Amino acid sequence: MMEVGAENRALDYFSECVRVDGMKVAPHLGLMLALKTNDLALNNLKTIVKNNPDNFEALTQLGIHFFLLKYDVKAIQLMHRALKINSRYVPALVIMGEIYRFRGQHE
Repeated sequence: MMEVGAENRALDYFSECVRVDGMKVAPHLGLMLALKTNDLALNNLKTIVKNNPDNFEALTQLGIHFFLLKYDVKAIQLMHRALKINSRYVPALVIMGEIYRFRGQHE
């Protein structure tokens, strides 16, 4: 369980990351988790992918987003796009494995 005030501190740090360098991907996922809402992070990631469709990191983060929401078909599509650009990107490989492991447990 998160201590009182920790969520606000997390939000402050992640918001500062976005302010300093909004095109970096990792802060957006942290902000999404800190806020417990997906809208801000999702919109930021979609903008990053729209402006740079070959950003395999952003594609992977979007895939994680959809996987967490249990939209595994969309997550798989995004992971395939990311891996087509960079077939050795470990986070995308790990998430693909997790998606298929999850699907195997729930089919």
